[in-house]
Amino acid sequence: MFHFGEETFSSGHDAPEGNGDRTGDDAGMESAGEISEFQKALDDHGITGVKAPSRLPDGFAPDKVLVTDLNEAGMFVLNVLYRNSDARINIVVTQGNSSAPAQIQNNKEIVDSYTINGIDLFVIQNENNQAVTWAVDGYEYQVIGGGVDQLKLIAESMLID
Repeated sequence: MFHFGEETFSSGHDAPEGNGDRTGDDAGMESAGEISEFQKALDDHGITGVKAPSRLPDGFAPDKVLVTDLNEAGMFVLNVLYRNSDARINIVVTQGNSSAPAQIQNNKEIVDSYTINGIDLFVIQNENNQAVTWAVDGYEYQVIGGGVDQLKLIAESMLID
């Protein structure tokens, strides 16, 4: 699951490089539209603790959906990439064993956290990376890249109908 160190937070997968530079509030969000490949992957694997995001920052569109399902190794990774003209947001869902933990050094002494529908979410950020992460029903979720406000809204749209 999650591991906290004095200055780091880690979970069980590789973090993407870079981040977007978007900031702001819900005014910069748009509907994610029809059912996505992401939702189909969630449905196909019986993941019911979240849904594909119903809102994305303006200009972002789905780019890739990658599924690694190694039942014999006890590992599942769903990696969804959204892009606009110059930035990306990555959503990663993991379960079971993973190859190498990702670490994001946090700028603050204490990791920020908040709760949606009884689920604790954690905000990790530094000069180069931002992420919102949580766990539900044995799966870990990370929304990475973009501005923290957008990441929080995406996470909220995944957890609230």
